Amino acid sequence: MGSYEQRIGVFFLVGLCLLVAAIELTIGSGWFHAQYPLQATFRNVQGLDLGADVRLAGIRVGRVAALAIDQDQVRVTLSIDQRYPIKKNATARLDFRALSGERFVEIDLGTPAAPAAAPGDTIVGDTPAS
Repeated sequence: MGSYEQRIGVFFLVGLCLLVAAIELTIGSGWFHAQYPLQATFRNVQGLDLGADVRLAGIRVGRVAALAIDQDQVRVTLSIDQRYPIKKNATARLDFRALSGERFVEIDLGTPAAPAAAPGDTIVGDTPAS
């Protein structure tokens, strides 16, 4: 089988691969799926953080990749899994988890006849009153 050091090295590499797979399955960081950027603009992001979930009709499809102030609004860059096309007329809104209060971006489906948004497109963001 090889020397003792080689067996330890193989054991370490297998353990590292299992750790990476467990992290991907747990938090879904998107290492194994191609992603594309979309932009959404809001008047106020109300505590939205980098890495927050992006959900399409309740299904997690991505993460918040960047936040930047752009004149009188906040531009949020969303990293979306390519398996989930977002319609150009979809609307993004800020929502929160009831128990933890953690903010996330919820995107509606848009209309069936609308074309899909291209990478880098901007969709409308709806900031709730509270």
